Amino acid sequence: MKKSLVNMTGRHGIVIPELMRFDEDINIGTILEQNWMLYEIADRFGGGKLVYVFPIDRDVYTLDKDGVRYAFLQAHGSSIIACYAEEMTKRNAKRIYRLGTCGSLQRDANIGDVVLSSAAIRDEGTSNQYVAPYFPAVADPHLVTEFERRLGDKGIPIHTGITWTTDGRFVESNEKISSFSRMGVKSVDMETSALLTVCYLHGIPALSISVVTDKPIADLEKDFKGEIPDAQRNRRMLSERVYQIVSSILDSSNTGNGD
Repeated sequence: MKKSLVNMTGRHGIVIPELMRFDEDINIGTILEQNWMLYEIADRFGGGKLVYVFPIDRDVYTLDKDGVRYAFLQAHGSSIIACYAEEMTKRNAKRIYRLGTCGSLQRDANIGDVVLSSAAIRDEGTSNQYVAPYFPAVADPHLVTEFERRLGDKGIPIHTGITWTTDGRFVESNEKISSFSRMGVKSVDMETSALLTVCYLHGIPALSISVVTDKPIADLEKDFKGEIPDAQRNRRMLSERVYQIVSSILDSSNTGNGD
């Protein structure tokens, strides 16, 4: 899908993308880990509007459905996802989801499975700017239960539990991977704990939904943890999972007007 543009031409003949108004509210926000997800969602869930939001220098896809305004945008890493969660709170979001990928820390959580993070280990720096190190990062329990049911009904293998969030994928050590795995931690990613912390402090229900794309627990003998053996097949799988998860977000119960 090509980016939506309005018929506006700047001083030097450059086409100016349509802007989201500063006072434009959203009801439900979804922050996507990977950039291609935004444009694929715009393609597969048509009828919305792709706009550019100047304060965050990002394209946002907005979609109105049954009186609810949904917004999708992309962010990767804890500091950026925290900023965009803050931006959504200013626009009166009533729910915020993260939709991304993760590495499995359990041998029974396979590529293509989905991890619902009920809580997260805050091994990143952003959330420390908000709360003390001992403060927990927790998801909204009602959203966890709802998406266990919704995604389970689609036949997707679900793993619910704790996620380890880190700032550095290339420094995930064997010691930490093995230790967290023994404790029953389900996955590792780079966003969840920051998102859950920010949303909790703002009183906004939040949930991180991750598709397993690699297995660091199986790579302890390798220099790089989380190798993706078949990137093309992995990408096709992830595309289908994104479609299934976004369908569930759009059909999620008890949204009303986003309350």
